[in-house]
Amino acid sequence: MKRKREKRTLEHKIDHLTKIVGRGFKTIEKKMEHGFATVAEDIADIQDIVATKEDLAATERRLHDEIVQKDQYTQKRIDDGNEKRVRLGVRVSTLEQKVR
Repeated sequence: MKRKREKRTLEHKIDHLTKIVGRGFKTIEKKMEHGFATVAEDIADIQDIVATKEDLAATERRLHDEIVQKDQYTQKRIDDGNEKRVRLGVRVSTLEQKVR
């Protein structure tokens, strides 16, 4: 009889522990599902604001074009300035020759 009682007590303890562990797993699963859902939402939010490779490539092309355009403008101004200096030098030389 004592063995039967011990057996029931042991089975009762095992059942009780199984229920506790089962509830623990359910709690953990809920927390994990909530956590994964939160991460998925965060990723979706980030995808809306992060630039794509195509966006970056388009920006790079636009900036390159702007730099080339400004470089050409600057080079033209330098060339114009050099040309003016040369003409000014010629004019000064001409005036010096007339004065002599």
